[in-house]
Amino acid sequence: MGCFGAQAILSGLFAAFSIFTRRTFFVYGLALLPFFWFNYYFVFVVPILNGWMALDFVANVVMLGLCILGYRMLSPRASTGDERIQGQSKNAGL
Repeated sequence: MGCFGAQAILSGLFAAFSIFTRRTFFVYGLALLPFFWFNYYFVFVVPILNGWMALDFVANVVMLGLCILGYRMLSPRASTGDERIQGQSKNAGL
């Protein structure tokens, strides 16, 4: 059961000591990838864990999805807004 604590510690360390930049979300997403391997290996290859591991898999998917969302939201394009709409409002008076 100690492996589940490792994921919690990883999450806590990132949250406590990070300024959330695109790099933070990218590295956190990369750090989650071994947990997907863990879920697959210990449920299907060496079945020492049961179907309840699907909950862990879903949680990992949600965390990875949030990493992707955070990474995209902090992109330079996302922070300036939609250029097409801004361009239309600037040229509206012409």
